Amino acid sequence: MKTVSNLWRRSTMLAQSLQRAAAPQRVRAGTPAPGGRVRAFLCSGGEGAALAEFALLLPVIFLLMTGIFSFSVALDQKLQLDEAVGAGGRFLAVQRGNTNTDPCALAATMIENSAPSLTPSKFNFSMVIGGAGGGTFPSSGFSNAPSCPLSKTLSMTQEANVSIWVQYPYALKVYGVTYAAGNFNSAITEVTQ
Repeated sequence: MKTVSNLWRRSTMLAQSLQRAAAPQRVRAGTPAPGGRVRAFLCSGGEGAALAEFALLLPVIFLLMTGIFSFSVALDQKLQLDEAVGAGGRFLAVQRGNTNTDPCALAATMIENSAPSLTPSKFNFSMVIGGAGGGTFPSSGFSNAPSCPLSKTLSMTQEANVSIWVQYPYALKVYGVTYAAGNFNSAITEVTQ
């Protein structure tokens, strides 16, 4: 029994000495250490570390999020352009025999109206009626207001190809800095009905 009480006493003495060693040293009143408050603030554990890390990472997080938002806007524009060109191609394919109006101008208006968030004046169109269809995207021959000659409109035969190519400019900007710019290209070839 005597050894158990001895061990108990020694363990409590050890715990008390560890507590005294861990306790902050007190400075005598009237003799503050030079820069003591600043040193105490800077060396006082990790209370401000999370705030400092957050302040350093916040601009990087904002830059990344803004880049993601800018990319998603450009992707939305591309998807709207593809859907609008598809609607315009289907519209042009059923215009065989329409001699009262210009079907190419109507198809261009249909494309512009099918993409409400895109600026109509930025569209560039190239349309071929009765061509071979498909093929590569043309590098020239674009216009903002396409029109079909009446002779081409009258020569539209059933099961002939009509092709529409459209360009729309884009720019990926983050905080005023342009990271990428170019043209979205979309094309469709339909068979006239």
